[in-house]
Amino acid sequence: MSRFIVLINFGGDLASQIKALPDILSLSRRVAGELGVVVESYDVTFGRFDAVAIIEAPSEPTAAEFILKTFGSGQVRTETMSAFTEDQIRSISEGLLD
Repeated sequence: MSRFIVLINFGGDLASQIKALPDILSLSRRVAGELGVVVESYDVTFGRFDAVAIIEAPSEPTAAEFILKTFGSGQVRTETMSAFTEDQIRSISEGLLD
């Protein structure tokens, strides 16, 4: 499984988006189950982004489908990054030439 960090900005009226968050989270969990995606965490944040989700998906296309089905209403903007665990970084670094 590949790991992704999804940075989320709610569009429009932030207060109404926060009120809708329980429904968004329920949709997110349902869609994740259908696609074989694991939602590790979903956190509301202060600062440049309104929320951050950490997910694991079988592939980049599956992650994209999950994000579009969950946040594709046009009211939410996302930025997604591939993420690597400490063990994955160790494995990658061992393969580098000295």
